[in-house]
Amino acid sequence: YLKKAIEAFGCSESEICFVGDQIFTDIYGANRMKFVPVLVSAVGEDETGFVSFKRCFEKKILKKYAPNLTYL
Repeated sequence: YLKKAIEAFGCSESEICFVGDQIFTDIYGANRMKFVPVLVSAVGEDETGFVSFKRCFEKKILKKYAPNLTYL
């Protein structure tokens, strides 16, 4: 669907900003599509078991690669 949207709007991948709160899905996917990725904090804490499981790994990655980041 994303490729169809790009074609419909006549944009290039580098002109698209993809906003997401998960590193392993949203940010990874944005990088694969050559979009500009923007990582935001999760809005709520009501998440399914698997997303909650992935969050512990995301926190470790963020602490290692973005130590000055403010965690909300």
